Amino acid sequence: MSGRPRTVIGSYGEVHVKRVATGRYRASTRYRDVDGRLRRVTATGPTARTAVALLKARLVDRRGYGSGGVLSLSSPFGDLAELWSADLDTRDLAANTKENYRDDLRVHVRPIFEHYTLGEISTGWVERFLKDEAAVSYSRAKHSRNILNQLFTLRCATTRSRGIRWRGHRPWPSPGPRSER
Repeated sequence: MSGRPRTVIGSYGEVHVKRVATGRYRASTRYRDVDGRLRRVTATGPTARTAVALLKARLVDRRGYGSGGVLSLSSPFGDLAELWSADLDTRDLAANTKENYRDDLRVHVRPIFEHYTLGEISTGWVERFLKDEAAVSYSRAKHSRNILNQLFTLRCATTRSRGIRWRGHRPWPSPGPRSER
């Protein structure tokens, strides 16, 4: 591949600052949204430093897939967990099932992901987590996978994402045939 390397999704290029006619400063850059498109993002402030700071704050607050929604890539995992828990109350499930789902989230999933934002959680990180869970117990990994699938399916719905959909984690391999008792 020749030429300039692609801007990584979720990152931005060089920040340019220009003085505008009103005596204020405009900072601008090109940002690659999660849908893969480069978009110009600008911010204006009374000084060059203020304009750059406002621009960077605007970049952090950009919504996933450039379309807006309840959650953004900078939302903490805990926000998604709370939203999912509230959504769980509206679903037609047995009370014990809801309680088991919440316990799985509280005990196994949330402690691992609670210090991350949604944009920081990668497929590789989820794969490693599930592999570690499977080392402890096949059942535990399967339950954690189920909770993560529900969480990230809801995340996609609440960000009104376009183009990229959460299809869930690949099927989890069975531990093998059960022995006859």
